[in-house]
Amino acid sequence: GQGIIDRFDFDRCTGVLSNFTNYLTLGSGYSNFWSFEVSPDESKIYTSSIYQSNNQDTSYLFQFDLDTANFIASVDTLGTFVQPSLAGLLQSGPDNRIYLSSTWTGADSSIYYVYPDCFDYLYCYETLNNVNNNLSVINYPDSAGISCDFQPFSFNLGSHKAYTGLPNNPNYELGKWVGSVCDTLGTVGIEESLLVQPNLSLFYHTEWHITFVNAKGLKGKQYKLEIFNVAGQLVIEENGKLDSEYYTSDVALASVGNGMFVVRLSTEKEVLTGKFVKY
Repeated sequence: GQGIIDRFDFDRCTGVLSNFTNYLTLGSGYSNFWSFEVSPDESKIYTSSIYQSNNQDTSYLFQFDLDTANFIASVDTLGTFVQPSLAGLLQSGPDNRIYLSSTWTGADSSIYYVYPDCFDYLYCYETLNNVNNNLSVINYPDSAGISCDFQPFSFNLGSHKAYTGLPNNPNYELGKWVGSVCDTLGTVGIEESLLVQPNLSLFYHTEWHITFVNAKGLKGKQYKLEIFNVAGQLVIEENGKLDSEYYTSDVALASVGNGMFVVRLSTEKEVLTGKFVKY
């Protein structure tokens, strides 16, 4: 089984992972982690652990403290699920609560947990019950231990049924990164409402060291093309007049170092932004 928990910092500009931290390794006493979710304030991590005990018939919901010096000692067992109940996946909701799915594996004690005449994943409606007809909820995931208010099987799904899975919906709502050229919502002080334009296309040719910049649907008559490097430095600037709604330019970049670049094409009517990588 797997018993590893690692943590990295993620750079939104470059996509680079750094500052590796290992919290748990194989042999630490915990295994078979099935799902993870971090609390909104990033102080707690929750994980479901399945197929535990000698009979592999028990699963758990654990809480660990990310801010403590002794990560393993901070563990709090919030929930225990015994076959035929099986803990599933964790998912943060838009209400800052964390939801846990669970499924009913049937009465068979084998590793596949087959319900008589029907495997649970085959939409066996006769197995609908309190376990799989509800999601469990962590109401206050920033709080430690019982204060997080874990309520098993408390969110009813109506006539629907849960299995071990939940939709994989990453949190893309990170907001503007003010002052960063990597953020197309807030690049160099430009208003967010002006940046939502789907009319710019970029292509970097690796052998020619040229970036092809094309735009359409432009309403302005005067344009400014600016290209910034990751550090926010302006490396290319071009100004001119537009004779139509179309713009095209072949920008030579042989003298510019490799990396990610942000392109901003602006007129008196609109602002378009995009990114490309030179390598």
